[in-house]
Amino acid sequence: MTQERLIGVLSGIGALFVLAVVGLVIFFIRPLPPINIPPPPPLPADNGFDDCVRAVGLLKEAEKIEEIDPAAHPDQARALLDQNREAMATVRSAFGKEYMTPQPRAWDADLPYLPGFRNIARLFVLEGKIKASKGDYRGAAESFMDARRFGMRVPKGGPIIHRLLGRAITSIAYSGLESIAEKLDSATCRRVIVELEEISVSEPPMAETLEAETALALQHLEDMRRGGLKGSDGEAIQMSPHVARLLGVERAAREVPEYYRKCAEECKKPYYLREPVDEIPATWHNMFSALLCTPVDRMLAHHSVTRTQGRLLQVMLALRAFKLRRGACPASLSELVPEYLPRIPIDEFDGKPLKYKLAGDGYLLYSVGKDGKDDGGIPAKKVGDKDLGDIVAGRMYTRQGKTRTR
Repeated sequence: MTQERLIGVLSGIGALFVLAVVGLVIFFIRPLPPINIPPPPPLPADNGFDDCVRAVGLLKEAEKIEEIDPAAHPDQARALLDQNREAMATVRSAFGKEYMTPQPRAWDADLPYLPGFRNIARLFVLEGKIKASKGDYRGAAESFMDARRFGMRVPKGGPIIHRLLGRAITSIAYSGLESIAEKLDSATCRRVIVELEEISVSEPPMAETLEAETALALQHLEDMRRGGLKGSDGEAIQMSPHVARLLGVERAAREVPEYYRKCAEECKKPYYLREPVDEIPATWHNMFSALLCTPVDRMLAHHSVTRTQGRLLQVMLALRAFKLRRGACPASLSELVPEYLPRIPIDEFDGKPLKYKLAGDGYLLYSVGKDGKDDGGIPAKKVGDKDLGDIVAGRMYTRQGKTRTR
């Protein structure tokens, strides 16, 4: 190699080195830009959420509700209800008000009211079971519907944890209604059908929950950037801007909203048309993105299951009202429209009408379930991490035994 060529190569290497150093200096001295956090929605002046939180403070020994079997120990169950009448009345008073959850602004925010909300819903269901044991099925239906009304409000304005609790409350309400569906009179069936339809229409959209989750994740990033995040010992976690930049704070501020935006688009579709949203892999340069983007595909599936259970329940009630009037079940679900149902419900999992056929003096009604496969009405069961089988009316909350017809 000639001297001139050697000098040229060394000069090129030197120039690249200088550029690299300059780039690193610019990278490290450039201040981290502020993170654009969407403002929380305005809260109602008279917020039903405040009443519900106040009701939690009025609960007495509600943690015992899981230990009491109202059939075996009716006196204990009634005593527990009597202790908590004021709390239950306070929540019922909130049903007539606007409701909005104040968005938590940090992931380490304490949400002590959430277990209390679950206990209040269980009290409504316990009340319904006691009424049913006395033959007051109309009153039982009203108590179970109060649990459903509460389950509809809990997600309003809150992030994913509120949505999950709302779904759990809705499931216990539906379970209670399913247990008495064949005992209700025609007028009560019709009223519950209408109320279930109204509630489903006013249910907070999943996109609202994802917006709240986005804001919470971005607030978490901003706390990291400012050193305002606290560890388990209560001390602030100090993170230099250089480390924050290397670990991908800026990248996460772009990726997190985009991830939840894609999830919101998919959740607008019925389950059978959804495409899975790719999870962000955890690597050193996008650690925060992977940490803050909660996988929501499974949650969306559970949401579709709950919505399907509600539709099956409406059809069950319509079939009950039809049979009480006509003396037999209809040959097809189309006979229920429009007198008993506004429309034939569509299965969330295949886009077709819910499956229905006569069986002796009763019927078999079901959805194909999350696997999208028609199993002829065999109730779904867990196999590994999948639910295989159908969601069967009258067996929606029973995982064992053989299928029975209504």
